[in-house]
Amino acid sequence: MKFRFNFYVIGILFLIIPSKAFAYLDPVTGLAVFQGVIAFIATIYATLILKPLKFLKKLFIKKNENQLKTKEQANKTTDKNKV
Repeated sequence: MKFRFNFYVIGILFLIIPSKAFAYLDPVTGLAVFQGVIAFIATIYATLILKPLKFLKKLFIKKNENQLKTKEQANKTTDKNKV
């Protein structure tokens, strides 16, 4: 039990105490982060504004008889105008 406690305390201390990080971030890394931010914004826009599910439902829903009748009438009037 005491070993586990010491293990957890040492692990937490390693996470809390800062250490030097010797790293080089090249320009491509900045561009990758920028691209990720832009992709996130585009995803949120597409989800909230464009509402793709509503569009897909509208695309595949059967049309009512009233809508079919109005289209037939519109076609008849355009046919009469052509003659």
